[in-house]
Amino acid sequence: MIYNAEIDWGPRPLKFINGWFKKKECVGLIEKEWSNIGSLNGHVARKLRKLKGVLRKWNGDNGNVLENRIVECGDRIKVLDEISE
Repeated sequence: MIYNAEIDWGPRPLKFINGWFKKKECVGLIEKEWSNIGSLNGHVARKLRKLKGVLRKWNGDNGNVLENRIVECGDRIKVLDEISE
């Protein structure tokens, strides 16, 4: 029997985008926040949860860094295509 039931999988995991490392302020932010939440020694999961919120806010405040980079790369591809014709 199939039925529609909600399953609680717990909190969403931390999604880290490697492209964020290209932004110097992101690396500095991570180092600063990680040391600021150092009082949670031995509780890596709790530290990551706090860092997740900080990174989510940073990404939103900076206009979704990855999405902007994708648009920039797409524009560059269009220009190169036009030049090669």
